[in-house]
Amino acid sequence: KYRDLHRYSVIIHEYFHLYQSGLSDDNMQPKWLVEGGARVLEDMVTLQYYGGNALKGDLVERVGLWSDKVFTDPHLYEKYNTSSGRSGNADMDGNYAGSAFMLLALVDELQKEGKSEKEAFRLVFKEFWVANRSKSDWKAAFAETFEMSVDDFYTKLSSYSRRDSRKILPSRSLKIQDIFK
Repeated sequence: KYRDLHRYSVIIHEYFHLYQSGLSDDNMQPKWLVEGGARVLEDMVTLQYYGGNALKGDLVERVGLWSDKVFTDPHLYEKYNTSSGRSGNADMDGNYAGSAFMLLALVDELQKEGKSEKEAFRLVFKEFWVANRSKSDWKAAFAETFEMSVDDFYTKLSSYSRRDSRKILPSRSLKIQDIFK
C-alpha cells in the first residue's frame, strides 16, 4: 500500500531475529550476521512476493548509506556500538547495508568453494545459528559452520569493493522456501 514495502519487510526482519534467537539460545553475535541476515532475508521476501528490491538500492545507488570500513575494518561490525554513527561522509551501517554486504560476501565466498546459492544461504540463515547455540564464542561456530576462520573471511572481504554489490545480490530465482526446507 502506498508503495511502502517497509511496513511488510520490518515484520519479516524482526521475526527473523526471533528465529535466530530461538536457534542460537539467544547467542546473538556478531551484529553483522544478526542484522545482515535479517536485512537480506527481508529483501528476499519482498522481492519474491512484492517485486521490491530495496537492498539493491541501498547497496548500489545510495552513496553514503554505508562505510568503506566494511572492507578495511570489518571487526567494527561485530558490535552495535562500534558500527553505529558516521565514518567520514558515510553512515557506518545505515539501514544495515554494510552488514548485509558482509553477509552477501560470505555467501559469495561459500559459493566460490563449491556450495550452491541455496546451500550457502542455508548455512548463514540457519546452520550458523544452530552451531552458535553450543559455542561460548561465535567465532568457533563461524569456523565450524563455514570451514574458514573469521580472520580468513575478513581477509577475503578486503578484496571486495562497492562495485561488487550488484554481482553478490541473491539471484531472483532463489526462493525462500528452498532455503528453509
